[in-house]
Amino acid sequence: MKFKFISIMLSVVITFSSIISFSSLSVFASDTDLETVYTVAGENKDLFGSEWYYGITDENTMTKVGDLYTYDLGYLQPQDNVRFKIVEHSSDGAQREYGDNMSHTSLLNYYCFWVGEACNVTITFDPDTKEMVVLGDGVRIVNDDVFRVYAYSINSDTLNNKEPGSPYPLKNEMVKGEDGVYSITFCDVQPEKDIKINIIEENYWGIVGFYGYNYCGIDVVTPCDVTVYFEPDAARQEDSRIWAEGEGVVVRDKPLVESMHMVGDFSDNQPTDDNKMSQIDDYVYSYRADNLVVGTDYRFRFESPSGSYIDSWNGNFESEPAQLGVDKEAKVYPNQYKHSSIHFEIPINNASVLISLNLTDYDYITKENATYRIDLIGDIDSDGNMSIKDATRLQKALTDIITLTDVQNSVTDVNNDGVVNVSDVTAIQKMIVG
Repeated sequence: MKFKFISIMLSVVITFSSIISFSSLSVFASDTDLETVYTVAGENKDLFGSEWYYGITDENTMTKVGDLYTYDLGYLQPQDNVRFKIVEHSSDGAQREYGDNMSHTSLLNYYCFWVGEACNVTITFDPDTKEMVVLGDGVRIVNDDVFRVYAYSINSDTLNNKEPGSPYPLKNEMVKGEDGVYSITFCDVQPEKDIKINIIEENYWGIVGFYGYNYCGIDVVTPCDVTVYFEPDAARQEDSRIWAEGEGVVVRDKPLVESMHMVGDFSDNQPTDDNKMSQIDDYVYSYRADNLVVGTDYRFRFESPSGSYIDSWNGNFESEPAQLGVDKEAKVYPNQYKHSSIHFEIPINNASVLISLNLTDYDYITKENATYRIDLIGDIDSDGNMSIKDATRLQKALTDIITLTDVQNSVTDVNNDGVVNVSDVTAIQKMIVG
């Protein structure tokens, strides 16, 4: 009997413990007899307690204040694209989600805001009107009816862009003139070379930069006020113009290139010593890649490090592999995505290529006239392949029967031993026969 009593009591304790344990977990409104509960679900777990969680927890539940519900996000540092939605949990188990129809996919219907300057941020929700409001001195809400643009420096703190984590301080907002040109003046800018100026726009897709086509590079040679201008072109974004003026301002016609790198499949996907190109002339750079394999789609871009993808040249979404032995335009569209890279294939195993970038005629204002080429080492006649004709032509050049061009001479050291002689002719012959 005593044993049975202890067993019953133990069962009661276990059951009671289970109830307490269950109640400590997140619940849904259908599990309670309370009024409708409102929670916040978002993609940033540090702000919302978890990532897009639609249950009810102490962390994500809104507080009722009068007729409104509020959610305090606390003191936020500058950041963009804070996305969230309000989830309504009815006592009958129903759930409803509220955004503001900004979704560009079928999966999410969210509300979005930016924090341009550090501030306290609070979300409020009116259950009657379903209106969401984000309050904070530094908060920016995107509005289709308002076109806001900001000027800032991509690679320098010169133009007031010193807020941690923020691409633009709110004080850098530009003012639209009667002629439709936006402008802002930065006072007493100190001398500095190669200040890259960018214009960014707030919109539903995020903070969109115009630097991909036409950022402006300037030198400030004496202390002065610098006025930045932006003339948008809605029809063709690449025709939008950015420029700067000031007594000590010199607009650059060439980038300031301290080093050039071939970033991509041949080394780390960032500028390193391994992918640094050789400078063979003013604004001409080359890189040799050896022991390549047939059937491999080799991808890369040219990049001069500047803390961003600025001063980066690539193929700009070319679908077909680059043609070997042909000069092609190198596009300026800074983009880390693989499909925008220059890419090529080789026709013969264990071959080498010489990849070059020529910025001699490059116009820094229009971002045009940069060229690149990919030459197959040993392809003396630049037809994109190696044949007995190439071996014969190199042999004739070695005996002074013919004279090769600079491009042809650049691909004659087939075995890469630093000299050009009959061994390179033999190397071509061996590669032809496999």
